[in-house]
Amino acid sequence: MILFYNSYTYFKKNLERDCFLFCVASISGWIGEVIFRSLYSGMLVIPGFLNGPWCPIYGFGVIGAMHLCKSHSIPLTFLKLFTGATLLEWLTSWAFQLYTGRLLWDYTMMPLSIGPRINLIFSIVWGLLGIFLLYVIIPKVAKAFQRFPFLLLLSQVMIVFCMIDFVIKALQYLA
Repeated sequence: MILFYNSYTYFKKNLERDCFLFCVASISGWIGEVIFRSLYSGMLVIPGFLNGPWCPIYGFGVIGAMHLCKSHSIPLTFLKLFTGATLLEWLTSWAFQLYTGRLLWDYTMMPLSIGPRINLIFSIVWGLLGIFLLYVIIPKVAKAFQRFPFLLLLSQVMIVFCMIDFVIKALQYLA
């Protein structure tokens, strides 16, 4: 019984941390996209398909990286992050276009692009950014999450708003 309780407690704490990191990554990714796309195009560009300030691909990318990519070897971690991010970008773009008929992004105007979905430069950037996140940022964010319990409530509220936003958009595309 104690083993079950300890496993449940461990799972619950990790789920809470993952929800918080998902929210932080989704919002940070959205902010980064606004800045990059706006500077690149010379006008304000609001990215993504949701109404709120989040790009879930960043949240899923960070959670996936945390659970699948970190190893004792930084070059191996980079290779996993490079490959994982490239696959995530391609699959997300493909699925979104399949179901909505729209591209979320288009890399064709940039050098080293492989069609509109992936770009070698960005794959390298995601790998390097992932290294920085896994070894520097995420441990600090996880400690902040432990020190400030109100962040749990904040992340739960943000997750609910993100899910509502997602459902509303999904219903709009299905209509």
